[in-house]
Amino acid sequence: MHRVLPTSSFGSHNELVLLAEHWRLREVVMIGSIYEKCLGVGLLALGVLAFGAGPAAAATATYVVSDTITYSAVAVPGPVAGAYVVQSTKCSLKSDGEKTAYSCKLGGKLTVSASGGIGAGTSTSSGDGQITGTGTGSASSTGVFKVTGKGMERDAPDPGKPTPKPYPCIFRGSGTLAPIAGGGFNITGTFVISELSTQP
Repeated sequence: MHRVLPTSSFGSHNELVLLAEHWRLREVVMIGSIYEKCLGVGLLALGVLAFGAGPAAAATATYVVSDTITYSAVAVPGPVAGAYVVQSTKCSLKSDGEKTAYSCKLGGKLTVSASGGIGAGTSTSSGDGQITGTGTGSASSTGVFKVTGKGMERDAPDPGKPTPKPYPCIFRGSGTLAPIAGGGFNITGTFVISELSTQP
């Protein structure tokens, strides 16, 4: 037989209803708070999966030095004023990380404006392969020049292997232009070639 307690032990009927409603609302608020926190954590996890952990997680290819060309050349006047045909007299190419330098041949075209602007298109061949490129720059009144540009590099094939496909490269060059009698220049300089770090 169950004992029925008087209503006065817990308060009036209205008070009981209010108390029950209070606890129900409190539980709803707590559950909602937990849901929001879980939702926030879930969205953050999805964001990391979709976009990565940030800049540190993104692998970005950069250009790294691959070859250095050191040369002496003669630039003789071409068919158009301000244009010259370039042919190396000495040329060596050294790949980054290798001790032995390759003998090479450098040829191309050079344009020099009255204001000191220069344009260059070159091709360098060696036992390591071929590098071609075009660039622009400037020369000072004393003949010191700097040039930067883009090009393509093709490695020499290994024995019994097909010729590798060319890949992009960038270069920067510097040197001196020394005028010679009859027009033209003696050129001494270097080209530093860089390729993408993802290139084998």
